[in-house]
Amino acid sequence: MKALLDKYAPPQTQPYQELVPQQTTLVIDAYFRSRGDGTLIFRSPEIGRNLLWFDIRYETVHEYLRGVDVLQHVGWEIAGFTVDGRRGVIAALSRIAAVQHCQFHQAQTIRRYLTMAPQLPAAQELKAVVALLTITNRQSFEAQLLAWYEKWHTTLKQRTYHPSGAWSYTHQRLRRAYRSVHTNLPHLFTYQEHLAIPNTTNSLDGSISHVRTMHRVHQGLQLRQRRKVTDTLLRGKYPKKLY
Repeated sequence: MKALLDKYAPPQTQPYQELVPQQTTLVIDAYFRSRGDGTLIFRSPEIGRNLLWFDIRYETVHEYLRGVDVLQHVGWEIAGFTVDGRRGVIAALSRIAAVQHCQFHQAQTIRRYLTMAPQLPAAQELKAVVALLTITNRQSFEAQLLAWYEKWHTTLKQRTYHPSGAWSYTHQRLRRAYRSVHTNLPHLFTYQEHLAIPNTTNSLDGSISHVRTMHRVHQGLQLRQRRKVTDTLLRGKYPKKLY
């Protein structure tokens, strides 16, 4: 495997340079092989191809905008975005086109804060509201979330006082879960107004999952070899002899 990778030279162009520029939405997400060693990926769900990817140390707003600028510079027209909601990214991309916050990532965030089986009734009910994300519309979801808040807002404000005299909110994880979905609400149903925009990053998650699996199977690869694997798999068409 290592010897084959050393001999293999990936193409020096990427799909966005090889295809005729056209209008597309973009699904954007990052994959990290290790800390400080990642790849930011820009995928066209309409074409079913990853158009562009490049190495990054950190997943920043600047890197997102850099990739979009590269595509626009050669003639690609961006009709919308689907992203995982990293801080600042949605605000920056919204100046270019409509943005959808990935509903799957939002649900994951809520599960992380509330766990899979929350014990607090307020948390159980919030988890049930968020479960409606993919099967309802903006108006209905907003009404459900508002009803939850009106019922449990006093619980959110409960404080715990410590011997030092300081205090903290008793249900901090519940507060963070509600704050997350409330803050992201304006971008959770963009796909219902802009039908070409996917409501999740799932089309790209499949590519990332494939890359992650190959890196796990071949953990002994050197950095330059790992990057060749990443580049080759993201391209979507790779020499069978490598695997």
